[in-house]
Amino acid sequence: MSGIKIEKIILKNFKCHKDFETDLKQLNILTGSNAAGKSSLIQALLLAFKSWKECEKKRINTNKIYDMNLGIPLNIVSEDLEEKNIEIELFLNGIKNKVVLGLPDDSDEMSFDICNYEEILETKEQEYDLGKMSIFYLNAERKGPRIVSFINDIIPYSVGNTGENTGYVLSEMDKLQKINGDFRLPKELRISEIDRFSANCEEWLNVIIPDTKIQYSVDVEKILLQ
Repeated sequence: MSGIKIEKIILKNFKCHKDFETDLKQLNILTGSNAAGKSSLIQALLLAFKSWKECEKKRINTNKIYDMNLGIPLNIVSEDLEEKNIEIELFLNGIKNKVVLGLPDDSDEMSFDICNYEEILETKEQEYDLGKMSIFYLNAERKGPRIVSFINDIIPYSVGNTGENTGYVLSEMDKLQKINGDFRLPKELRISEIDRFSANCEEWLNVIIPDTKIQYSVDVEKILLQ
């Protein structure tokens, strides 16, 4: 669905965000000192999306949230509070999407109960809900240089949450340019004398890190990237 966006975030009892609320613009930049809550805000967003999409399970594991481990739920809940439920509210085009997570009664130490899963199932029938929104998260802890790596969870034109599929995406975009003559880079993105997608990516990378070269080869049958 096009035109859908997050307009407001409300967090309660999530790590350092005991009672947090902010409006979002078209472009948002998080700044602040260490331990100010920048990463926690992003983690809350990812946890909300994952919980929403998997609400039928009635429980969400705090590991592998978009390839990121959030840790033990008991440590995620704000300290010194009698209320042990986490509330994450995201307003999409004026519509509230709410996720309530609680500590389980059993011995599962790595999961939250999705307390309002029935409400989420009902909300999924509305026009604007998190399930209709696509997000992409690129982890700051990206994979460093490797001689060989596996191509993981191939999603069209996605470099992956840790950048592991970057070489594959570059290869596919170059291939698309050859097959589809109508596919061209916008003029404002062209920085190389060569029209090839990967060549322009390399030139943009050189703007950030001078004298950088991109070299890769892809074996789709063996799902290997060199």
